Amino acid sequence: GLLRLTRAVLPHMRKRKSGHIINLSSIVGLVGCPGGGIYSSTKFAVAGLSESLSQEVAPLGIHVTIVEPGPFRTDFLGSSIVVTEKVIPEYEKSSLRNYAIENHNKQAGDPALAAEVIIEAALSENPPLHLVLGTSAYARAQKKLEELHENFSSWKEKSLSCDFSSS
Repeated sequence: GLLRLTRAVLPHMRKRKSGHIINLSSIVGLVGCPGGGIYSSTKFAVAGLSESLSQEVAPLGIHVTIVEPGPFRTDFLGSSIVVTEKVIPEYEKSSLRNYAIENHNKQAGDPALAAEVIIEAALSENPPLHLVLGTSAYARAQKKLEELHENFSSWKEKSLSCDFSSS
């Protein structure tokens, strides 16, 4: 759906040399979560598509924003998370089952406030590519940045050693 809609609106935006595509992802499209690999992979795909698209359409005056909310008080944990009857003991601690049951209708994020921020970003002259929403999502994104920095730094020498010699 996201790809079809993007393909449908892009010709009009290109013609006007302006526009703003806002794609809804999730913090789990930036930071994977145990028990949610399939969902996370779809949201990572939204981020990858959107990041590439933003570079393609920026010279045309078109903006792209990836909305990456954390837990918001919607019915997502109530109706969207399918809880299976079978429990595999080895995965019980990393399952979304307990999280969904324990946190439904207790999420910190307010959807109305998130909508206001999304509208503000949409109207901004310099909108963000990544719009992380909610305290939990922001903390997870910051932790991911720190982990990436540490990971890259610790393997920098090996990473840089893989090019052909310049001599």
